[in-house]
Amino acid sequence: MTEPQPRSIALRRLADNVVRAVAGGAALLGILALAWILFEVIAKGAGAINWTFLTAMPTPPFIEGGGLANAIVGTLL
Repeated sequence: MTEPQPRSIALRRLADNVVRAVAGGAALLGILALAWILFEVIAKGAGAINWTFLTAMPTPPFIEGGGLANAIVGTLL
C-alpha cells in the first residue's frame, strides 16, 4: 500500500479560511436576525408596558386587557 500524500500547506490554509468565512457569515446572519427580532419586540411592545399592565391580573383568552401580576409574583416566590 502506498501512503497518501500530505496536503499542501496552501490548500489547508485555503480550506481553513473558507470554513472560517462561512462560519463567520452564518454567525453574523444569526446575530442580525436576533437583533431584528429584539428591535421589533421593543418597538411594538414598549407602548404596552405601564403600571396597570404590571399589576393587573390576566384575563381569560380572547378578552383584551389583563396583566402580569400573578406571573411576577410567581417569579418572585
